[in-house]
Amino acid sequence: MRLTTLFFSFFSIMILVSSCNKFNAEEQALWDEVMKLHDDSMLNHGVMMKNTAQIRKKLKNEEIQPKMLEAFIPSLEKIDAADEAMMSWMSDLKGPMKLSGKSHEEIMTYLTAEKIKIEKIDKEIIDQLTISRNILNVLEPQTPPAVTQ
Repeated sequence: MRLTTLFFSFFSIMILVSSCNKFNAEEQALWDEVMKLHDDSMLNHGVMMKNTAQIRKKLKNEEIQPKMLEAFIPSLEKIDAADEAMMSWMSDLKGPMKLSGKSHEEIMTYLTAEKIKIEKIDKEIIDQLTISRNILNVLEPQTPPAVTQ
């Protein structure tokens, strides 16, 4: 619930900030790229967090071998770190209002740096999404489909 509320709050703020836009066309294009990367990454982030919730529930509710549980802990910590990286990036991001009064060069430098940051965060989220899927596959072995005649 916290993630959904945070995401929609952030999204609402970004819409509000964008409506008070003071960017020129080049700055706006770069801002839009950063926001597109963010939006795409948030979709993967949501799936990663859903998977993680299922993993944690299974680890609490089922009898898991201690060695298996121990093996999953570092992966869960990396998933938590990817989540925290996204949340921190979103809270630190400066939109058009906060950048008003800055020179074109300062704005472009800032947005380029933010694009690099969100690309790195996105890659980490994709990596951790894959790991969360792999863990779920271990915890939920797939049963072969029944053979019908």
